[in-house]
Amino acid sequence: MTDEADVDEMVEDFDRLRNAPANMTDDDFDVAADGWLRTEAAATYDALKADPSRDIPAEVVRAEFKAMWAAR
Repeated sequence: MTDEADVDEMVEDFDRLRNAPANMTDDDFDVAADGWLRTEAAATYDALKADPSRDIPAEVVRAEFKAMWAAR
């Protein structure tokens, strides 16, 4: 199962993406998103395939996001 630090890193990645500069063009966003998919997302996928015990059930992820959202 993925540890809390991994979840925190995913949340930070989401926050960076969500808080992208307002003046970022669609092309800039596409380049950034493509780079993230090819590096961080691909590495995470490969690690999960190599060690399925890192899997986090969707219900757990939803509950963690719901709790973080409520704590805001």
